[in-house]
Amino acid sequence: MLLRRLLHLVAATGLAAATALPLAAQGTSQAPATGRIAIEPAGDGFTISALVTGTEDAAVHAELTIAKRDTSGQVSSTQGRDITLAPGETQTLAQSTLSLGPEGQIDAVLTLSRDGVPFDSIAASVRDGQIETR
Repeated sequence: MLLRRLLHLVAATGLAAATALPLAAQGTSQAPATGRIAIEPAGDGFTISALVTGTEDAAVHAELTIAKRDTSGQVSSTQGRDITLAPGETQTLAQSTLSLGPEGQIDAVLTLSRDGVPFDSIAASVRDGQIETR
């Protein structure tokens, strides 16, 4: 009987610890920065801007990858750097203007990471002349 109670106590304590661990691991802190991709029509194409806003004093790595496909071919580029922002401060990571044929497509992905671990990914596209965000 004592052994059974001890096993139940260990199991209950282990279960409580196991269920509490993910909550404790998540903590209450938010991501150190947020990102946004802005796409604006520009002549016969579009201007893509990657913006990063700090939510706490911390260094983050921001990387923007843009891929374009249309009748003239395919091209892709990646721009990235480390950024330290104060809370509420916004910086433009990169800005590119690309021409785009009527059947073309542009895909842009902004990835934010801290200490090599990604914490946010923002995507936006232009398809058939329409701007889409995800």
